Amino acid sequence: MEYYAYASGDVEAMIAAMLVMLAVCGIFMLAYYILAAISYYNVAKIRKMENPWLAWIPVVNSFLVGKVADDINKDYHKTTHRGVTLLVLNLISALSTVIILAVTFPLVFDLIDSAVYYGSSLPDQIVYDFLGKLMMVFIVVLLLMVVGIWEMVLRYMSQYTVFKEYAPQSAGVYLAISLVCQFVAGITFLPYIFILVIYKKTPQFQVLNAARSYNYNPYGYNPGGPGQQYGGYNYQSGTPYGGPNASPNQQSGPQNPQGANPYSYNQNPTQPQTPPQSNPQTPPGEPSQNQEGSNPTDNEQ
Repeated sequence: MEYYAYASGDVEAMIAAMLVMLAVCGIFMLAYYILAAISYYNVAKIRKMENPWLAWIPVVNSFLVGKVADDINKDYHKTTHRGVTLLVLNLISALSTVIILAVTFPLVFDLIDSAVYYGSSLPDQIVYDFLGKLMMVFIVVLLLMVVGIWEMVLRYMSQYTVFKEYAPQSAGVYLAISLVCQFVAGITFLPYIFILVIYKKTPQFQVLNAARSYNYNPYGYNPGGPGQQYGGYNYQSGTPYGGPNASPNQQSGPQNPQGANPYSYNQNPTQPQTPPQSNPQTPPGEPSQNQEGSNPTDNEQ
């Protein structure tokens, strides 16, 4: 009886230690959940995606993690299905975890009770039953490991897509720090902190579109050439806006040989511009000014 009381005290201490560990893990998981939900809720909201509140639903929030990456890839004409894939993987992972917990805890408690009751001489049938159930748990754990690795790779790929879109120059650094901290110290919430830091920055897609719009030219080169603000048509080179064949001293605007266009202007600002000479029309039957004063001897005659 004394041995049984001593063993029962050990079991109670073991159960208390397990409960404390579960409480600590629960606190960390809650903090991780809140941080992940806030980060992806804000990203989905700022990108004007549908149903950003999915970030607050456990397991389903993995769909939003992949969906944000799908939305970013869609801007670059890439079709991905990370949202659905991550959701399926997390559902399998959650189901496997429930099966493991449902089988493992009763199995362990039954084994402890049997060890307390029988002492060191456990019946073989109890040992065989325990090993059979343990093998089933082991198979489920292997499946859970495969699914977990796949989910982790896809999740980091989706997070890297967000890093690259909002902080392209630091995306690799963010990913490396996140991986090192997870595998060395078990810290998994750093990617969500990085996302909270960068999600308000201008997306790379908008930056590239702005650059394309600024440099857009249907003629395929810089209008007017270097140093020319508006450009014009160069009659000498035959190219619009000065073109690549225009001489460097040609300025912007209509550039024509003298007299080719009455609206041409002086290309040399140091010399005054002489407007083009034109003869006014004379009524029929009257001699023009040039005819009247062209030959003074004719008038004398």
